[in-house]
Amino acid sequence: MNQSRKLKKEIGERVKNERLYKGLSRGDLASEIHASTDTVRKWEDGINMIPVDRIHDISEAVSSPAFQMLGFDDDNIRHRHSILDMPTRNQTQNSKKTI
Repeated sequence: MNQSRKLKKEIGERVKNERLYKGLSRGDLASEIHASTDTVRKWEDGINMIPVDRIHDISEAVSSPAFQMLGFDDDNIRHRHSILDMPTRNQTQNSKKTI
């Protein structure tokens, strides 16, 4: 299975799990996000990639953070922020020059 297909399948499975946990049918979710039931089925089955704006709509409908549906958890988010907070090489070099 290629990476794109695998990613679509993984995200679709997370959406399905969150939908079922919330007690929604595919039709219920489709109605809430103004999509067809067939579209939701294709997303959940990994046939089509879910557009980013629809991830947001789905996350609101099932009351689950969008980052979780994309496969991130709190540890991933904390790690990502710690990397982003690290000084760049230029910032490090500039601080050494002022000493």
